[in-house]
Amino acid sequence: MSQELLTINNCSYDISTEGVSSSILSNITFTIKKNSIVLISGRSGSGKTTLLHCLSGLISPQTGSIRFNSVDLCSISANERAKYRLANTGIVYQSFNFLPSLSIKENIILPAIMTNQPKTDYLNHCVQLCRELDIESTLHQLPQSVSGGELQRAALARALINNPKIIFADEPTGNLDTNNRNIIFNTFKKIRMEKNISIVFTSHDPAASTIADHTVFLDDGKISTSRDL
Repeated sequence: MSQELLTINNCSYDISTEGVSSSILSNITFTIKKNSIVLISGRSGSGKTTLLHCLSGLISPQTGSIRFNSVDLCSISANERAKYRLANTGIVYQSFNFLPSLSIKENIILPAIMTNQPKTDYLNHCVQLCRELDIESTLHQLPQSVSGGELQRAALARALINNPKIIFADEPTGNLDTNNRNIIFNTFKKIRMEKNISIVFTSHDPAASTIADHTVFLDDGKISTSRDL
């Protein structure tokens, strides 16, 4: 049985500003294995977030292919990519993207509501995840009422609510102190070990490499190094 979860081949992404084309990603090729933690590293502006958005299906590169279970995400429609994200991925955004008028619990269960799961099932799963992540006390609070570390764990709970095969996290520890950073990194390892979920995350934190099975280093939109650790 193949251990490959995502296969990225010669992907390039350009943007055009006032008629001038700029390359953001150039000929990106690597593989993400099942049940692995992959770090995408590089300085600010190297293309980390754009690559993460391509892998998660939020955007599509102009050239190349990204294959998930033999389906090329680059050749399907935006609506089909949205279905792929809902069924297979969990996304942790850099700015959390919580709706401020909804409680933490309501924000976490939103992706589950969109899949028409039985209400009892996703509510029980939400409580279970929040208990595992030690944020059960925040369930009925608004996002602006809890700490940054708790918000990051709530974002992880939301990413896990639909039992994804892979989680994408954009700078998940960028705004956290050392203690909360370590909590997130330890949680990543626990998720991989106990739930058999792959995690792909971006970071420029030197400590991030300590939990990664594979690291992809980006430099000006190109892979400078790709190695197993």
